[in-house]
Amino acid sequence: MKRIVNITLILILFIFFESCETNPIDSNYYELSGFVYDKIYWDSTPNIRENAAVVLDRDTVYTNLEGKYVFPKVKEGVHTINLLLSHPQYSPTIIFRNDINVKSNMTYNIELVKGKDDYFPINSEFEKIFNYITYNFASLYFRSGLAFWKLNNIQSFEDKIIYEVEEKLVYNFTTDNWLTSKKDSSELTFQIVEDSSNLITLRNLSYWVVSFNRYNSFIQGDTIKISKYGQDIITIKKDVGIYKLDYKSSSWGTKYSLIK
Repeated sequence: MKRIVNITLILILFIFFESCETNPIDSNYYELSGFVYDKIYWDSTPNIRENAAVVLDRDTVYTNLEGKYVFPKVKEGVHTINLLLSHPQYSPTIIFRNDINVKSNMTYNIELVKGKDDYFPINSEFEKIFNYITYNFASLYFRSGLAFWKLNNIQSFEDKIIYEVEEKLVYNFTTDNWLTSKKDSSELTFQIVEDSSNLITLRNLSYWVVSFNRYNSFIQGDTIKISKYGQDIITIKKDVGIYKLDYKSSSWGTKYSLIK
């Protein structure tokens, strides 16, 4: 009788452990979602990144047209999230990696606009030389020469840093109303303003007030074009600053091209 009881207990334990293996206790699963932002526009608003590969451990999803990704069933615990993006000079590269602890349904945004590459280095030794062209068909003039920029003064106002720049234009050719004149040079000052979010604004330079972000992610490349009113008006280069200014309408325009 005792032997029968022992065999029965063994069978019960065997069935119990088999049941545990075939029907494990469910872990907690949650939804993980968020948005991917990459570049920055002239007015400092972030841009969504569509069709970006977001990798969570070994699972991959792609952002939709709104820049959103969703992992609908993520096991509770610590996971590694990666972002893969293509770059013109490289194969798809991991440009973002972080460990996150999933304890409930959560939103996790990936913001690449917080990159640290400087696209407008400026200090007390700031000096630039540009080829310079300006024209106005209505007034019948054309001027070309060199533009010299030199930093004169730096001051703080509220949450902004104001750089006062002297511009000297040295003409090698000018035409006014069909009359050729020899106007050697002209001088003016303008301001470059940097706010607390590192938005750079050029004020009182010719006809424009234009802005762009000083720091950008490397995924945009070494050269970035900033558009306004449907045209590319500023080209900036990493660790160089303004490489080209080109602002024009149907009848007039002004262009700067960096020499050094």
